[in-house]
Amino acid sequence: MKKLFSVGLLAIVPLLLTACGGSKPSAEIKSVEYVDSINASGVSYSFEDMDIIKIVFDFKFNESIVSGIDSSGDDYRQDLFIMLAEGAHFHFDDQEIEHEYGYWPQDTGSDYAKEMTLFYVVPSGHAVESLRFVYDGTVLGEGASGIDTQIDPE
Repeated sequence: MKKLFSVGLLAIVPLLLTACGGSKPSAEIKSVEYVDSINASGVSYSFEDMDIIKIVFDFKFNESIVSGIDSSGDDYRQDLFIMLAEGAHFHFDDQEIEHEYGYWPQDTGSDYAKEMTLFYVVPSGHAVESLRFVYDGTVLGEGASGIDTQIDPE
């Protein structure tokens, strides 16, 4: 009986360690779509002969990257936005384009940010093959994975 208990315990311990260990830092693209305009503080912006691409992200990061940031209030979401946007690199025809606008994460914690949005503006009539997005995972802390993918908005 004692042997059976020991074997059972040995089988359970790795499962518990995996479950309690959390997930590794990463960026995840939740959605990519074309939108007609960008709503900024009640004002709607559109761009003639341009397409607006909206990308929504979720992030998991090491708590150490936010250790110096006060986590109370909107300042935390704003500071996180600035920090997380640093890793975002959108390429159109092999040329990097800065985001035009963005929304702070909707939900945040000490090691995550959910539903952060960035908007990019590219010429209308472009080929889908000309759109590429790269996220530098090092922004999220040690051991983080990044993104390098072709973008295909819906």
